[in-house]
Amino acid sequence: MVNYFSQHFDPSQLSISLETWREDQNNYFTDEVELLLVIEGSFTISINDEPFQIHAGCLLQLMPYHVRNIQLLSSTVTVYRIYFSLGLFLLTATNKENYLAVLKKLQHNVPYIQLSSTQQQHIKLLLESHIADAQSEDSTLRLLNLSLVSYISHLFTSQPTEKMPDFQLTWQLIQYLQFFHQESLTPEKVAQEFSISPEKVKASIKKLTSFTFGQILNQVRIRNASGLLQFSDLSINQIAKICGYQNEANFYKQFKLVQQMTPQAYRSQLNHKNQSIDSLDAWEIVSYMLENCQHPLLLKDLVAATNYSKEKINQTLQKYFGLSFKALLTIFRLQMAHTLLISLDLSAEKIGELVGFVDYHTFARNYQSYYHESPAQRRHLND
Repeated sequence: MVNYFSQHFDPSQLSISLETWREDQNNYFTDEVELLLVIEGSFTISINDEPFQIHAGCLLQLMPYHVRNIQLLSSTVTVYRIYFSLGLFLLTATNKENYLAVLKKLQHNVPYIQLSSTQQQHIKLLLESHIADAQSEDSTLRLLNLSLVSYISHLFTSQPTEKMPDFQLTWQLIQYLQFFHQESLTPEKVAQEFSISPEKVKASIKKLTSFTFGQILNQVRIRNASGLLQFSDLSINQIAKICGYQNEANFYKQFKLVQQMTPQAYRSQLNHKNQSIDSLDAWEIVSYMLENCQHPLLLKDLVAATNYSKEKINQTLQKYFGLSFKALLTIFRLQMAHTLLISLDLSAEKIGELVGFVDYHTFARNYQSYYHESPAQRRHLND
């Protein structure tokens, strides 16, 4: 069994690979979130002994408590495989109400959805842009990670609620700890919820994970807290309460046991690595821009979507990026076009339209200014 605990937790971590599978994949699970976007082929995935048939166009969201086994139904399967930390996942739930709402929604959804052609195209564009610019330290490109996770989270949480199948008891117990870790949980309380004995709760969790009830519960809480610590707008006391700790002293004690440092030291480390999110307002604004930059997007649309005033939006973007709304939106579109001019077999004119420019002249003029070459010159590299 793969170790449930992570020794290399990074709340801003995200990795993407385009893979072709030719063999089955035996039981495994990870301690972070794994997404599978199926491009071609089909397979059966058994999640905690519950089988699902998956085909092209499906997007799977696999959580730490999902033990999976993959059996191919076609000779090959092509997928985008995306790993990201729970820290990124929590960027969509930065207060207790949103946090609990996201957990509640996920509890009742099956772990995959069928995407529309438009949704598939949008995700592919974000993935291609990320892969091409993965080594860049540009803060606007780093936010592409956040936009991708936000968009995927939105896809799952906006789906109609669908009751999960009745999985094995051990899986249900681990899921319960994931979704209700903010409560004062004990083996006795969980046992009452499932009408079993406390001894069976402890034994079942130990059998599946090799860890005790207390170890797993604490790890779930600390992992979520570690992700939220990147938000400088949230106090350590707020984070402790969001994640289920009733007093800050116990939170410090438990956090240090898992991370070998205090929450404050961990936050300082994130700041040093430039992994903190200085403003929740900036995150919300930029995330919406990235998710919608392919479409005609005006400042008034952003005002309506975020309920921030025009002045607030431009002040926030100037403070954290040194750019106005219009300038930053143009950069997002240019960065996406820069990748697509190489990766897609389309004309420069079509790609300019695809990423949101109203006409080719505007696209070409801005592209030349930003990259010091024309879109056509960049496009010829693919010929």
